[in-house]
Amino acid sequence: MLVVAVAGLTPFPYKVSTIASGAAGFNLIAFGLASLATRGARFFIVAALLKLFGPTIRQFIERYFALVTTAFMLLLIGGFVAIKFL
Repeated sequence: MLVVAVAGLTPFPYKVSTIASGAAGFNLIAFGLASLATRGARFFIVAALLKLFGPTIRQFIERYFALVTTAFMLLLIGGFVAIKFL
């Protein structure tokens, strides 16, 4: 389910992860919950930033949101790996 979570938050094409999840036989309920949580979080973050900072942050989001979310997910996964193996 980590693949679905990463795909839901990063700019990786979500359609690819949904097709791959179906082909791999992921549990439909777990997939739906992971999709709801991650996609909802992504859209909520964008909406909250626009509500708080207005149109001035829109260009920043359009330019850097993919980079920021990818970096965040890499740090999060790296942290879990470091905790497990250290």
